[in-house]
Amino acid sequence: MTEEIRKKDGDPGKSASFWRKWLGPFDETGEGANGDERGSLPETLASLFQHVLDGVLVLDFKGKVLFCNGAAARMFGFQTIEECLGRNALEFVTREYRSRVIRDQAAVLLGKEGFLSQYRAVRANGEEFWIEGLGSKVSLDGREINLVTIRDVSERIQLEEKVRRSEEKHRSILDAIEEAYFEVDLRGNITYVNQAALAMTGYEAEELLGMNNRDYTAPETASRMFRIFRKIHDTGQTAEITNYEIIRKDGSKRILEVSASLIRNDRGEPAGFRGVARDVTAQNQEREAWRQYEFIVNAVKDPMTLINRDYVYEVINDAYTRAYQMKREDILGRSVSEVWGEESFTKVIRQRVDRCLEGHEVNYQAWFEFPALGKRYFDVTYYPYRNREGRVTHAVVVSHDMTEHRKAQENLKKSLDDLASTLEKTVDSLASALEVRDPYTAGHQRRVAFLACAMAKEMGLEDDKVHAIRLASLVHDVGKINVPTEILTKPGRLTEIEMNMIRLHSQVGHDILKNVQFPWPIARIVLEHHERIDGSGYPGGLRSEEILMESRVIAVADVVEAISSHRPYRPALGIDAALGEIEKNRGIFYEPGVVDACLRLFREKGFSIETVS
Repeated sequence: MTEEIRKKDGDPGKSASFWRKWLGPFDETGEGANGDERGSLPETLASLFQHVLDGVLVLDFKGKVLFCNGAAARMFGFQTIEECLGRNALEFVTREYRSRVIRDQAAVLLGKEGFLSQYRAVRANGEEFWIEGLGSKVSLDGREINLVTIRDVSERIQLEEKVRRSEEKHRSILDAIEEAYFEVDLRGNITYVNQAALAMTGYEAEELLGMNNRDYTAPETASRMFRIFRKIHDTGQTAEITNYEIIRKDGSKRILEVSASLIRNDRGEPAGFRGVARDVTAQNQEREAWRQYEFIVNAVKDPMTLINRDYVYEVINDAYTRAYQMKREDILGRSVSEVWGEESFTKVIRQRVDRCLEGHEVNYQAWFEFPALGKRYFDVTYYPYRNREGRVTHAVVVSHDMTEHRKAQENLKKSLDDLASTLEKTVDSLASALEVRDPYTAGHQRRVAFLACAMAKEMGLEDDKVHAIRLASLVHDVGKINVPTEILTKPGRLTEIEMNMIRLHSQVGHDILKNVQFPWPIARIVLEHHERIDGSGYPGGLRSEEILMESRVIAVADVVEAISSHRPYRPALGIDAALGEIEKNRGIFYEPGVVDACLRLFREKGFSIETVS
């Protein structure tokens, strides 16, 4: 097959006839009819392309193959180049990759920088393989073409898949062991953990990955680990670490024994650390029991006191003395009213202490004035302390300074309010931008938003979903900004290529919005608004519950508004025709509950969208 192709196409020959036919008639000297030399460059290119190793295709903007070199013909399993010519590029890829080909062709047509994509291709004999295509728009003698170079990358992809399976096997083995396994980079940031490590720490994988050892250990423990890792890095020797204390997600602590070693990259350079950890908390509990009281009283960073039934302080910890700038002996034996003042004791403290002494755990938050700390916001909890007979004899008071958290909450709320306002303004701007480009559908998105929100409320959806529906409706067609205006406003029937470009708007809209940090799944709703519950929609062919309810609501509102309003290709058909469409396809294309809500609004409650601009 190779020799046959070379025989036919080793020189310009018939392959160059494409260039002559395309550029115009040529005389025997190779000059054009007007005496210029327009034919020499294409023939040179045609000859050159026959000698490159990569496949070369020249496509018109309907995807038709105008030229192909021998490498491309051989790659697709053809005996001759002529068998390749005149075919549509879609014939060279499997069905699931045809939309990608259409999208890439559209990108080149719209004047973008071109594309580099991978496709699952199919040879003439039906054999499937992987190719990588690099395409760009080229201007040749005043005529624009799509020049695509292709390369068989099946071997590379197979190798990548083999590596992936090997890594998965490796990870599965690590997940099967009982001991915790971890990997960190040179900064101490976690890059991998097994299931045992997740169970040990109480975090989910997405939470733990990227965390630094400082995030789940005390500062002194983090400093100790830094010194040990530094020694491992400098010596390359494995280290055994005892009494390594971590803080679980729920705040509880575990004592670990760790064996850690150095990870090197392909060049032999230090790249991180790996280790195996064993939970030895149980072994340490008995040893630590005798220190528990001292730990509770003095190692707690939050103020802690013990108050008897006469409202007198019997125990205080070091944090309390630091906060109040008094010696322990100056507080012990004094009443709460003496320390805090009679007014605070009577109005704030006493009733809570009394309830605690009745056997209830009491929690509250309030502002307190400290001589050393100034005005601070504390979370205060009273725990009933019972003697051996079960009688409540004391109130254990633990106070946690929430001042910075309180301020952060207030700042966060303000930031969220500002962000919500900014996001809504952004959405309005996007909607307005599309309407400026397409005056025939001006107000379409706003009318859809108005109707969709009314339907959502009629269905009893939560306010949060209603808000998401409104914002998504306002930008559900933002992807049409990528469609040429002449196609959007074309009065006649669209070609298949034009329809395919139109159908890309939901994916394009999703891609525009996916990186905007909305508190709602706006990008996904935009992606799904043309899906149908029977799976006949696009772009994903999703069914029923696979489609967000917000998307199903907007889908009905979009159809009703589109049919009842004027379009470039037809006059308005009226609301009765629109309602007839959704009623006929209730339970087929459209969610029954959504259709019912829409019909009630118009037929029973006198709803109208005609006044919405």
